[in-house]
Amino acid sequence: SLALDPDMRACRDEKLVTSFLFREVEKAMRSAYGDGMSLPLELQLEAARERLRQAASAHIGELKEGWEIVAAETAVKGMLDGVMITGRIDRVERNTRTGLMRILDYKTADSGVMPDKEHLGTFRDGMPEYMRTPGVGNGRDRAWSDLQLPLYAAFYERAEPGALPEIGYFNLPRSADEAGIRIWNGFDRVRMESALECARGVIADLRGRHFWPPRSRAPGGVDNPMAHLYIGSPETCFDGLALERLAGRAGGAA
Repeated sequence: SLALDPDMRACRDEKLVTSFLFREVEKAMRSAYGDGMSLPLELQLEAARERLRQAASAHIGELKEGWEIVAAETAVKGMLDGVMITGRIDRVERNTRTGLMRILDYKTADSGVMPDKEHLGTFRDGMPEYMRTPGVGNGRDRAWSDLQLPLYAAFYERAEPGALPEIGYFNLPRSADEAGIRIWNGFDRVRMESALECARGVIADLRGRHFWPPRSRAPGGVDNPMAHLYIGSPETCFDGLALERLAGRAGGAA
């Protein structure tokens, strides 16, 4: 709501911004649950107020550094190897002093996250080559575990040609110390092109119905969100050859 209100997004009074955000979240909660909210909902509302208080403080700090919101909830899309990829950018900003653009995604995890750590993991043997991306400095090559922000940057630049925008997260965690904007320092065109190459590899695998072998842990060391569905390891729960034969028949029928 703040980003969509032209007066409030330029307001430099932290108390006014905080009050505005409090009114908006309470309005949304009352609309969804009515006036007689239960105690758990009231506690959720108070937790939301605390995060919004942090958001207001961080927002005012960025205004003082010359950053202004130019768009919010911006739809982006682009064709990649014949596939339409779509997304929605939470916040687009321009620095009034430098003209630099940046793309931000809101994060409300319990702790603050860094965009590079969220997108890059360790490259291991057996991973598809398209997942590989250069390490920082002389470090080992990394592996893509998320492509969200780099693809936002690529497709936004296609629509708005110019300098490559910065990308980052607007963190709103429980801890006030970890709140604020975290930019992906070092993100450049080489990294962006690597992300596009990875996306092309994923598209090719989907078209070729290459889904095997499974991994118990997703790239970047994140636990597989589907793991609770397995009785044992994925290899013992599914007949990979049978699935490949079934996929072949489905592909032939198509």
